[in-house]
Amino acid sequence: MLNLIYVGNISEDNIISDERGKLHKCLGGSTVYSSHASKCVSNKLRIGIIGNTCINYKNKLEANGIEFLGNVVETNTEFYINEVTNECLGRNYNMVSCENSKKIETQHLHVSFRKGINIEQILNNQLISYNTLSIDVMIHSVKEMIPVILKYLEKINIIFCNMDEYKIIKEYLNDKIKIVVTNNSNPILFMENGKVFIQEIEKMDNVVSTTGAGDSFVGGFLGEFVLSKNLNESIQKGVITSQKSILGYGPLIKCNVDIENANNAIKEIPKKIVVIGNSCAGKSTFVKYYKELFDIYEEIDDIEPLKEIFKLDDMVRESISNLYIKDIKYCFDIVEEYKSDINNINFYTQKAINGNGHVILRPVLWNKILKYSLNKCEYDNLIIQFSRGKDEDYEKEYNQNAYLKNLLDIDKKICLDSGTIIINLQADLEKRIIRNEKRRISGGHYVEENTMKQIYSKDIFEYLTDNEVSFLNLDGKRILVYNLNNNKIFEEDELQQYMRDEIIKIIKYYNKYKED
Repeated sequence: MLNLIYVGNISEDNIISDERGKLHKCLGGSTVYSSHASKCVSNKLRIGIIGNTCINYKNKLEANGIEFLGNVVETNTEFYINEVTNECLGRNYNMVSCENSKKIETQHLHVSFRKGINIEQILNNQLISYNTLSIDVMIHSVKEMIPVILKYLEKINIIFCNMDEYKIIKEYLNDKIKIVVTNNSNPILFMENGKVFIQEIEKMDNVVSTTGAGDSFVGGFLGEFVLSKNLNESIQKGVITSQKSILGYGPLIKCNVDIENANNAIKEIPKKIVVIGNSCAGKSTFVKYYKELFDIYEEIDDIEPLKEIFKLDDMVRESISNLYIKDIKYCFDIVEEYKSDINNINFYTQKAINGNGHVILRPVLWNKILKYSLNKCEYDNLIIQFSRGKDEDYEKEYNQNAYLKNLLDIDKKICLDSGTIIINLQADLEKRIIRNEKRRISGGHYVEENTMKQIYSKDIFEYLTDNEVSFLNLDGKRILVYNLNNNKIFEEDELQQYMRDEIIKIIKYYNKYKED
């Protein structure tokens, strides 16, 4: 029995990787890069390829210890790849199928779900038996592959894709399937049983060619996975083979892929992140950079329903007929409330005297806008952001501060659990006033000046600290809290690096204390 069989392209790759335009010719194709990377994990692995190639390349594969199970053809498939312009042209395509008349047995079968692969013929072939199945997809054909993925969904154990591909297919997958998402130079994501793990990647210097890097990752991962079933080591081996592959042209041949940093283990990331803090503390900026790293979250921000109520109140004051405006998305109940006593409307907001920003007249609005935004959430992975300030009228009405009341509302709506962390962003009032003025100039959401100085003057979020860990007791649950000081004014590059460093610290903090 073989340990691994790869089904996909075998090609002659012609690569331009820099501005000089020099053409580099090498043996390539998804099966070639993956099978050779697996062989580097352990030379004892028996690895086969199902694909099409000429007799010369067949001999090269077998000389490298790869068993050829495909079809010998007269002309190889050729790819002309320009990494500078991100262009790829191909010719001499041959449909990949398996016409072998002998029984083939393997522990694991990997099939590239893309054009040019007769997937149905491979997976329905009674002569090919396997214990587990993985697939990869390609951005150019992934939409066309969705019906095929759905047809074989119950057989698929692992899916490899990049972030763009994942966004297209995620709604069709389930928690039983292991999903590995490569993410450019950002950490790799692994999803299983509703949990998401990441593997950090070191920045590489002296990159020669990126062609085959993703397929080499697949090969390193599966080479280790069929041996040990160890997820952490499989991902690390995939990272190593991918990184080594970009230091040259063509597949890896007999290179060392030992794990050097045993502490660089995969880490779980939170399912739900609640980002709070005073107005202009940097919540939107934090969310922006977090989603740049891990773009799997649905973002919930109560600013949109708040803007809608500002607009509604402004329009209604101008003309009662505007109670029947058609573009309401959130505050239907407020419209009905206004209609019920149209001559004595108890408005929620009004424009500031100087015309810059709005004043909230009825603090209960804070609860409403959060609930409106939560009604729109659809996914398990959420980032929720909102600001709340010190408001005596609110505290008299609810006998508690706005953060605690609103967090309890969130708890009832989405069930905060051990997969949640609260990020409390902090910044001095002076710095926040400067940011608020920049918003006004740029046309962003401006907070009325007196509101900023009175309601949002201080951080009112209350939490507990036990040794190194901060947490909130919320209706009998302990929710992790991370305090992020965002008091400095950075240039864009510095800000990006600062936020990314903080995000990695947050993930380490979450993994250290989440079980507590």
